Amino acid sequence: MPGIPLPPEPIITRWGTWLNAELFYANNFEKFKNVIESLKDDALSVEKLKLLVQDNAVKCGLAFIKLHLSELCTNLKNLEESNSELLKSMDIFRKIEDILTNIPGPEGGKIKEKCMYVIEKNEGYKTLKCYYEVMSGKANVNLDITPTLLNCFKYAPITSVDVERSFSLYKHILTNRRFNFNENNLEMYLIINFNSKM
Repeated sequence: MPGIPLPPEPIITRWGTWLNAELFYANNFEKFKNVIESLKDDALSVEKLKLLVQDNAVKCGLAFIKLHLSELCTNLKNLEESNSELLKSMDIFRKIEDILTNIPGPEGGKIKEKCMYVIEKNEGYKTLKCYYEVMSGKANVNLDITPTLLNCFKYAPITSVDVERSFSLYKHILTNRRFNFNENNLEMYLIINFNSKM
């Protein structure tokens, strides 16, 4: 497939990477199919791939996802930005919610049901939604914190992406190769890493 980059590799815990991979295959399906069909290898994996690219259900599934979920990738990426204001993050999340709850057909019904289940189960989201409504100017919301404390939620993240990024960064700090890390050095190292993320 000259001129086309390698397919994106999905990360199990990140939805957006799965959708990016799906969109890659949807956009390049015929070229990918030609490559797979030209393989001479008789390995079981190649045989399975040849059957998959000829399966009409796979092509229909790719078309369905591309049609209804292509906007989701951009919105998920925007939602994962660091230092985003709660108002902006909640607006993006509402777009995502609209996308997921307005997909037609039986598959859309399953997606909507799952989406509603996850949202209703998340108590933290309900709290942030209440704060969002107050920040948006609604005066009739039952606010359970002081106005000063509410101001501290201006940059409250609604995803765990920042925390996961921190863990990924910090796991490289304490490795088996470091033996003489004292408390002061660790503190300075963490500050440098924090400032480099900003």
